[in-house]
Amino acid sequence: MLVVIYHGRVLVPEPYAQAIDSLAGGFLGVELFFVLSGFLIGGILLRLTPLLDRPSTVLEFWYRRWMRTLPNYWLFLFVNLGLAIRYGALPVASLPQKLAAFLSFAQNLCWPHPALFPEAWSLSVEEWFY
Repeated sequence: MLVVIYHGRVLVPEPYAQAIDSLAGGFLGVELFFVLSGFLIGGILLRLTPLLDRPSTVLEFWYRRWMRTLPNYWLFLFVNLGLAIRYGALPVASLPQKLAAFLSFAQNLCWPHPALFPEAWSLSVEEWFY
């Protein structure tokens, strides 16, 4: 909810938006999500420990995790790309480079995250962690 409130701050009058910014912004929500996600995924991996010597166990873990996150990521990536192209914020010539970076989760690997699809920074961190 902290992340949703932070992103919704553009919809509230200025004094309230400033108050939301001063309450650690959305970063506190993302940090809490990372801790909770690490705890839950760590629990899954601990339960799978006796089976981790089989490559199929690791592949199944990754597959299940990716099928929970990637379809929504791809949907919103393509919606953002379409809107950016439609409204002139992204030249079509740079589309292959942007698309390759976002599909490989390298959009903020060695440089600041681009303005396009800013919410994707946390998922790229999470995917590289796996």
